[in-house]
Amino acid sequence: MSCKLQLLHLSDLHIRMDQGFDRSLVLDPLLERLDNDFKKGFTPELVLVTGDIAFSGLQAEYEEAKKFLTDLLETLKLPEKRLLYGY
Repeated sequence: MSCKLQLLHLSDLHIRMDQGFDRSLVLDPLLERLDNDFKKGFTPELVLVTGDIAFSGLQAEYEEAKKFLTDLLETLKLPEKRLLYGY
């Protein structure tokens, strides 16, 4: 029996809220790429986000990360329970 599992693994996002952090430089292009890949058949069942989500551990950085991860799940048409993460 063959079993195929697709995962998306992201690490070291280092989202920061100082020094002019600009989501449009890396995170938004990543979402665009994933949207294109999804349309071509990339349909991960799980998203793993490991380590260093926030740069300084500030609440505002985690809030920005939550916005990005929500957009990511929407892009991949996945429910929140398919997201596994570590700080």
